[in-house]
Amino acid sequence: MYLENNRRRRPAVGPIISWILVVLWMAVIFFLSAQDGTQSGSLSGSIAAVLYPLLSGRQDPEGQLAFESVLRTLAHGGIYFILALLVCLALVKSRVRDIGSMVVTFLICAVYAASDEIHQAYVPGRASEWVDFLVDMAGVIIGIVLFHVISALRYLNRQRKAANTSEYLKI
Repeated sequence: MYLENNRRRRPAVGPIISWILVVLWMAVIFFLSAQDGTQSGSLSGSIAAVLYPLLSGRQDPEGQLAFESVLRTLAHGGIYFILALLVCLALVKSRVRDIGSMVVTFLICAVYAASDEIHQAYVPGRASEWVDFLVDMAGVIIGIVLFHVISALRYLNRQRKAANTSEYLKI
């Protein structure tokens, strides 16, 4: 029997774990979207009540309400930014690369964001809004671009190190 046939095949754990992380993050998004208007408002209000005085150094109810609105918008974009990073990672681990990874990530996140807005239309005290969807998509685009810029920089750094190592070995 040939030696190469005796190696055991290890299951691809990386893609499985990365897709599990994607599904878990989608569950977090669903859970947050399933909160009624009172619960959602209470959550963002309590976070704003803690952060606003820390960041501004004062107690101002009107300023805190404006800050809460900005915080909610940033949360929308940030949640989908993280989803985009996780989907990009899962696709790369699944050997989908480059432009294909970008397009598939965008489509997965866009469909999930649209379904999330539809879901919110049926939750008491919540609304489905195009602005929220657009903010979600901005987070997705930033996540995709950042993931691939960092991946490209890491690749170029590995190439540079490999070239330096080969130059060193020639001497």
